[in-house]
Amino acid sequence: MVESTASEVVGAISGSSTNAPPASTDSKAQSTIYLFVARDSDMIVYENHIEKKVNQAKFMADVYEILNTYQDISDIEARPSTQVKQLALENQELHFMYDTIYYGLITQDSYPHDKAQRLLNDVRAEVTKMYKGNVQFIFKQTNLVRNCLEKFLKPKVAKILENYNTSISSKNLNMAFQKVDEVKQIAGRSIQQMAQNMQETEELMQHSQEINVMSKDFQKNSEKLETMMINQNFWMCSKKCIAMFVAGGILLIIIWNLIDFGGSDEEESDTTGGQETINAREETS
Repeated sequence: MVESTASEVVGAISGSSTNAPPASTDSKAQSTIYLFVARDSDMIVYENHIEKKVNQAKFMADVYEILNTYQDISDIEARPSTQVKQLALENQELHFMYDTIYYGLITQDSYPHDKAQRLLNDVRAEVTKMYKGNVQFIFKQTNLVRNCLEKFLKPKVAKILENYNTSISSKNLNMAFQKVDEVKQIAGRSIQQMAQNMQETEELMQHSQEINVMSKDFQKNSEKLETMMINQNFWMCSKKCIAMFVAGGILLIIIWNLIDFGGSDEEESDTTGGQETINAREETS
């Protein structure tokens, strides 16, 4: 198979457009015709012929052409993620999305391009959910047959088509999506602010716990200091009392000695006086 480049893919898809056509409120003018999911050009694993009045053979050649053109690009990273191809018959367009596998939607050319890409993106999300995020596994499946995923995707796709195939104008739909984005942004900011507040609260709680531990340590140290002060005051008082008792005892001893010395002198004086009286009497006689 001859290798192609991404620019050749864009060139091969003639009549592609990047600007969405004017919106219309006519649901028939914006109808979807054919939806498919393909592993490659040899295996379309899901297809939904929505507008059965349109002959499928008229556009299937275009579907296989774009699939083959993508597969000719050997560098997977170089494959365009989205494309829009103008079909020759009945004012139809092929909206194409590539993400591991291929997703396609054929609509009337008045169908808004951004709306078609969102629809394909929702289908891609359902396929991703079905494979639990491992869409690459589809290349290992050897038992696949055409439209084998219909049982799994049909109710999901029906809901998606019901949501998109309405008479709502592209302008109003874009406004609705814009409001949704605004709500998401507000919710995101609120969640971010809440997370920041929770972080600040956790920090405050941590600081509070640290202060609580410090206060308990301070209380223990205060109690120890109080006990030490009480013991120190007790011993100081005891020393003072002992000093006072010793001083008092010394003072009592001194006083006692003074009293005892004075008594001895009087007794000696009385003894001397009595002796002199006796001697005088003897001389007189």
